[in-house]
Amino acid sequence: MNTAVLITPEGRIAEVLLPRTSQERATVYRTLLRCETYGVLARTSRLDMWMDLDGLYSHPVNPLATTLAQRFGRCWQPYRGRVLLTGGTDSVGETLPLSPEQVHAHLTGLFDLLD
Repeated sequence: MNTAVLITPEGRIAEVLLPRTSQERATVYRTLLRCETYGVLARTSRLDMWMDLDGLYSHPVNPLATTLAQRFGRCWQPYRGRVLLTGGTDSVGETLPLSPEQVHAHLTGLFDLLD
């Protein structure tokens, strides 16, 4: 199962299933992120954050995504808009899903930030 986690600026957190092929995933990324042009920032070797590149300054701030990035020491400005978390890449650069343990850890950690 190809699992990811979506974080919205309003504080909504959802586990989502991604298609297996990269072409199908591209369509889903654009739909989930509500954009045409998206990019990825590696937070660790096992965690990537995908976001709308065209909305870096026009979308509302995403406090949860910003705080999550700060926990990894890699945040120089607020994250904006919707953010999708995936599990890094494999040896040929293909996006990996989050493991069930990663999903649980990220969902638990993000819900803790809401308190």
